[in-house]
Amino acid sequence: MWTRAAIEIIEKHHPNLLLFHLLTTDAVNHQYGPGSLASMTAYANADRQIGDLLDALNRSGMRDRATIVVTTDHGFKKISKAVFANVALRDAGLIRLKEGKVESCDAYVVPEGGLAFVYVTDPAKRAELLPKLKTLCGGIEGVSQVIDGEDGPKLGMPKPEENQGMGDLVLYAKDGYAFKEGATGAAVVDESKNYLGTHGYLASDPELDGVMIAWGYGIRPGAHLDRVSNTDIAPTLAELLGVSLPDTDGHPLKEMLK
Repeated sequence: MWTRAAIEIIEKHHPNLLLFHLLTTDAVNHQYGPGSLASMTAYANADRQIGDLLDALNRSGMRDRATIVVTTDHGFKKISKAVFANVALRDAGLIRLKEGKVESCDAYVVPEGGLAFVYVTDPAKRAELLPKLKTLCGGIEGVSQVIDGEDGPKLGMPKPEENQGMGDLVLYAKDGYAFKEGATGAAVVDESKNYLGTHGYLASDPELDGVMIAWGYGIRPGAHLDRVSNTDIAPTLAELLGVSLPDTDGHPLKEMLK
């Protein structure tokens, strides 16, 4: 349905910029893991949808002046174990349950796949609890790093005082592990079921690299790029469109442009 909608936009409206997102590859790689038969099938399906869009460009007469960029915001890592960090906080008395639900807490962990954010819920207790939380979280199986939220800029993140969404601590998982939601189970670490792939690990991990292919108008044939940052994609599209993007972290990938 989304592909059909994009085709209609191309053929009827001849857009200067069309952003098209296929969610299937992400959903399937989460459920079945990268490299699985289901994963390969999802990519084949995405390839077919892109082919349909290229056919629409031909029919619309736009092919000779169109630039096609295929990119992604992350790669995937296989996982086999889930880390329920809030169970560890519960066992330490920092989370209190009532009838299977969180009634109150002094700290809470929000999982994001390969990383998790730890929040101290009462700012008055932050100085007291942060050292304890660092030790507690650092001792959990599957945790590779515990990083102070004040060091967020080193990770490309804000400090907690700059953005309330930033954790007081940032946890990163080891290979094969991912953080999951839940504070009611018996185990802090368990086998991961129906969730065999994820992302969110350090961007320096080569398994988190994604594809970046550019072709068509304004692209130099045969150009090969080194490692590309996601922040370079928008400035590159802006360069092709003749649009100025002030205050961006990235830069146009001029080495691939004519």
